[in-house]
Amino acid sequence: MTQKRGLGKGLNAIIPVTHDDSRPTEIDINNVEPNPKQPRKHFDQRSLEELAESIKQYGILQPLLVTKQAGFYIIIAGERRWRAARMAKLTTVPVIIKDYTEQEILQVSLIENLQRSDLNLLEEAKGFERLSEEFGLTQEEISEKVNKNRSYVSNAIRILELDDRVQNFVADKKISMGHLKLLMPLKSNDVQFELAETILDEGLSVRDAEVLVREYMTEAKRQAASDNFNQQDNPDIIQTKRNSQFAVIEKELNSMLGAQVRIVAGKRRGKIEIEYYSNDDLDRLISLFKTKMLN
Repeated sequence: MTQKRGLGKGLNAIIPVTHDDSRPTEIDINNVEPNPKQPRKHFDQRSLEELAESIKQYGILQPLLVTKQAGFYIIIAGERRWRAARMAKLTTVPVIIKDYTEQEILQVSLIENLQRSDLNLLEEAKGFERLSEEFGLTQEEISEKVNKNRSYVSNAIRILELDDRVQNFVADKKISMGHLKLLMPLKSNDVQFELAETILDEGLSVRDAEVLVREYMTEAKRQAASDNFNQQDNPDIIQTKRNSQFAVIEKELNSMLGAQVRIVAGKRRGKIEIEYYSNDDLDRLISLFKTKMLN
């Protein structure tokens, strides 16, 4: 998905400020604290170390955005720079002091993080959802504030409707948005997960995955018709039942042959795959088949 270029709107454009001082000022780093409600919880250690080295050489090029609370300065935007500055053993940091409400602080922190490029798709999706549910922003408004296409925002939010196991693949950056869009129309969580596993195990491209999903949908509909299912019944459930039946047969064959057996169902025909691990193992299987045939 092609995204809009540019750095996005400045924070003053995101939230109107009633009172602030936009001039940078140096303050004691020990008087600055991270926001406990900061949406971002994980910071890459290696990236922080690299930033700390840069700060040692060039200083902090962009001031932190803070607000004053109970004698301390709470970070609105720039916690990563603050952490790196501490690693670089700086005693002061440049800040711009803003006068925001707690809700405005949370919104700005969330948007500032979403404008970064190192979040995974799941983190982005949860951030977009919070902007929608907690602040009542439309997808178009979210798109404008985080500088991404509206369709990107819409598809990202739909990730949260997928099976939790598929969302774990997203969090681990194992699966792409292109693959996820193919899984979104599927209603069964188990089928979503099974097809996602197949995509990852076989290293399928988006185009190949599209063929896989199309074949599954075609086979599910054919099976539904042959079993006299109502056309409104969920084809995902039908396929799940067939997969369960295959699993029982595979288990019986595994036990009978002492080998890993897989049943692969196609649109009009299928195949049975039997794994062997050496020439001796292959000879054992052939001998076993011959004995069964003679009996």
